Amino acid sequence: MVDFDEGRRTTIAVAAVEPQRVEWTVLSAPHHAEEWDGTTISFDLAPAGAGTALRFCHRGLTPQLNCYERCEAGWTHFIESLVDYVDTGKGRPYGRD
Repeated sequence: MVDFDEGRRTTIAVAAVEPQRVEWTVLSAPHHAEEWDGTTISFDLAPAGAGTALRFCHRGLTPQLNCYERCEAGWTHFIESLVDYVDTGKGRPYGRD
């Protein structure tokens, strides 16, 4: 279960766990009127210079969906927060300091 604040819970199944890859399958996301159901979310890591690159993909989240713009902005915020957390030890997953 993933919680996007304010009780917006998404039920996922872990589809793959590898040293440089994690993939989830969305089973239920009622806060998105089921548009996410059956989509996959992946996080891939790769060496990049002196650090690590994170590649994020939400397969099935397409511009045709009603939630696309809101979801794209939300994912951008959460990924930026994750980078802040890794770099500084402090993230801002819900937009609050």
